[in-house]
Amino acid sequence: TVPTHAPATGELLGHLARGGSAEIDLAVAAARAALDGPWGRMTPTERGRLLMKLAQRVADEAERLAWIEAHDTGKPITVARNDLQALVRY
Repeated sequence: TVPTHAPATGELLGHLARGGSAEIDLAVAAARAALDGPWGRMTPTERGRLLMKLAQRVADEAERLAWIEAHDTGKPITVARNDLQALVRY
């Protein structure tokens, strides 16, 4: 793992999984399998509906996600909130 710290305070926020070339290969294989599987067989409308559900989940957790983003990157909370609004919108 790799520690992640808040840039503004140096506070330890947590530990992230560290990956290498083997994990990259696994991620690429999973993406290809997803494209060859149900996701790739969906119509654009069906994929859009799922992405809208994801957007709603992000909107439901926006304040918590904004706090995490602000602390992890050092950006102001208002910018993190705006970033999440843009993510939900697009």
